[in-house]
Amino acid sequence: MKKKLNKRFRLYLIYSTILLVLMLLILLFSKDILSIFVVIALILIASFSKIYKRFTGKLSFGFELVTLVTILFAYRIGIIFAIVAAIFMVIASEFISARFLMIHVMVQCLNYAVIALVVGILGDVSFIPLAIGMIIFRDTVILITGLLAGADPFKMVMATVPNVFINIFIVTKIGLFLVNLL
Repeated sequence: MKKKLNKRFRLYLIYSTILLVLMLLILLFSKDILSIFVVIALILIASFSKIYKRFTGKLSFGFELVTLVTILFAYRIGIIFAIVAAIFMVIASEFISARFLMIHVMVQCLNYAVIALVVGILGDVSFIPLAIGMIIFRDTVILITGLLAGADPFKMVMATVPNVFINIFIVTKIGLFLVNLL
């Protein structure tokens, strides 16, 4: 078991290094230094937003910030950067929460890639309604796929419904502030 974990950790380090280099290259073309610090801070905050799962086992309180940060990045920086950042944040948050499941990671990455594409395509729409729509879309997809896969309905509702309300609250309170920082 320990060898398997060490191998996963090494793979994580390799993938993380590649993703970080790509993200840094993209950020080098950024206009100002404040944006770079805000991007790094948002990536770290989103990556650590599910750390509570390390202590609660399989119980989820439905709180994560990867969705919101991915939407912000797609809206302000670009689709490719948002997808790369989302992949990094998903992998990092899974390792931080000690719940790395490859199929779960792949589904999340695909989900965030779709969100980044839709936000990029609809980038002319006002941020708040767009973000709220994407948050609802993401959690609806997670809820439906989880239920179809045979997950416990109570756990699925507890993992998605609070997340919708928490993220909508954050978007409506500081969403435009965050958009203007990027």
